[in-house]
Amino acid sequence: MHTAYIVEQGCHLHKDGNRLVVRRGKEILRELLLEGLQQLVLMGNIILSPPVMDVLIKNRVDTVFLTQKGRFRGRLMTSYTKNVTLRQAQYTKLQDAEFVRRVASTIVAGKLQNMYLLLLRYNRRLRDEGIGSAAASIRALRERLEEANSLEVIRGIEGAASRNYFGVFGRLLTAEGMEFRGRNRRPPLDPVNALLSFGYTMLANLLENQINVVGLDPYLGALHETEYGRPSLVCDLMEEYRPVFTDTLVITLVNRKVIGRQDFVYRDVPDTSYQTEEELKEKRPVEMKPEVMKGFIEIFERKLETRIQDPETGNQVTYRYLVELQVRRFARLILGEVEGYVPFEWSR
Repeated sequence: MHTAYIVEQGCHLHKDGNRLVVRRGKEILRELLLEGLQQLVLMGNIILSPPVMDVLIKNRVDTVFLTQKGRFRGRLMTSYTKNVTLRQAQYTKLQDAEFVRRVASTIVAGKLQNMYLLLLRYNRRLRDEGIGSAAASIRALRERLEEANSLEVIRGIEGAASRNYFGVFGRLLTAEGMEFRGRNRRPPLDPVNALLSFGYTMLANLLENQINVVGLDPYLGALHETEYGRPSLVCDLMEEYRPVFTDTLVITLVNRKVIGRQDFVYRDVPDTSYQTEEELKEKRPVEMKPEVMKGFIEIFERKLETRIQDPETGNQVTYRYLVELQVRRFARLILGEVEGYVPFEWSR
């Protein structure tokens, strides 16, 4: 099972036997085998022929439409999951305030532990007092979760830990011209934030696919408030991976100078406020060049296939499979088959 990204602008997708053919004019850019294709991600201006639509629906390939810059636009819906029992249980359980509080606390605890371990790992070499202090603060905040008696307090702890974490994140980056002075988004204001935002979008995409496969409703979670159009469960279940997957990937690419300041397009935008998505698109002060985005996607996908130890079983699994396992474990919690959910935590 694999995921394919199509980023070539103005191309057409055609079906040819058991393959999808990506063409621009008469030129064949790529060919994709349909066998094993689990997810197809289309970025920007890409045209699908009717036979391609038919086969994507027939094979139930998760087809995602993103803007050219990586913003989510929509998904090809085939049919809802047949697992009605699971969704009923999800709607019932996530109305229980105490259940929601415990799940949210667990999710935040996993995220904070991974933030703490990331800072410790990088600081073994850097020996930076500020990083050490931020790590200690995050550990202390994690301990406070045990006494947090409301969702508001849990969210407050998560927010305080993130401020500590991103307050020193820039000290982990060593490449000249790739400074980081704080987290910002919609739009990201500098290259590092642009990389983080794009990486989180790809991570969310992976989570939403697995949540749909398992049969949960991606729009109802515990930690993140229910809001029109927000996939709250996706936001919840991706928290444990943000530091260990996306953040480490960005740090590595920057510090090894795989991606640098020259790989972005810059615009002088005095006012970045916006009312619509179109306005946001026009007011991006910085964005990745198309060929760099393509390279980032390839590296992201390769990292998903690297192996890591599953703490629960001790088995070596790919990151991609670990995400699926964790979503299935969350579903078991919803069905009452296990007592609690254990977020993935990095080993020391």
